[in-house]
Order: sequence, then C-alpha cells, then structure tokens
Amino acid sequence: MLERAKNSPAGWRSNGLIKLYEQFGFEIRQGKNDINDIHPTYKNLRASISKSSGELSPAYTRHAVKMIEKLIEYKGEKNE
Repeated sequence: MLERAKNSPAGWRSNGLIKLYEQFGFEIRQGKNDINDIHPTYKNLRASISKSSGELSPAYTRHAVKMIEKLIEYKGEKNE
C-alpha cells in the first residue's frame, strides 16, 4: 500500500489513508472536521486528513508517505 501511495498519490480517499497509517501503527482520532493520525511512540509524526467523502488532494497522500518514511527512518536508527 505504501508503494502505491508513493507511485500514485492522486485518487486516494480518507478511508484509504487511514488504513495506510494504521498499517504503520498510527493512532486515529476523529476530530470535528478532520481525522488526526498520531504515532504513539513518535509524537512528532502526526497528520490531519479531511473528512471529505470524495478524493483527497494528492498533498495528503504525499504527506502520509513522508511521515511513514520518517517513521521507518526512526525505527532504523533505534535498531542500530
């Protein structure tokens, strides 16, 4: 799913991005107008997703990829 997001950031809906974040351990919190994704260990890794029922801007997908890549980097540094 991460590779798909990297290669094709357009056409994603909020439920798809939520699944992507959940695969990497992010906690999902429903806000009034948006959905907040926060990693429980690395609190600086956070994002907001619009509650829109339609397709999201590709910027949301690119941000998700960036946050997940940072998480992978942090975990790699922790294991060294």
